[in-house]
Amino acid sequence: MLSIFAIILLYLRQNRFARAEQNVNKMVKEIEDIFSVYLMELKEENDAFIKKMKAGRMKEASPGKKQGRKRDSRVRKQNNRLRQKKQRN
Repeated sequence: MLSIFAIILLYLRQNRFARAEQNVNKMVKEIEDIFSVYLMELKEENDAFIKKMKAGRMKEASPGKKQGRKRDSRVRKQNNRLRQKKQRN
């Protein structure tokens, strides 16, 4: 009789342990899923941010603006040279 009682206790403990392990596995999967979704959202946000940054850089470095700046600096240099020549004479 005592041996049957011990077997039943061991069986019940084993079942509790198995259920606890299943619960832990289920929670791990849920956490992995949540973390995966979070990382995907973070990646999408980073991609959008990089796209905006590249678009902003392209606007700053557009050929028309660069040439305009270079031309402006050339004009200033020429004007400075002319002023220096006038001052010498």
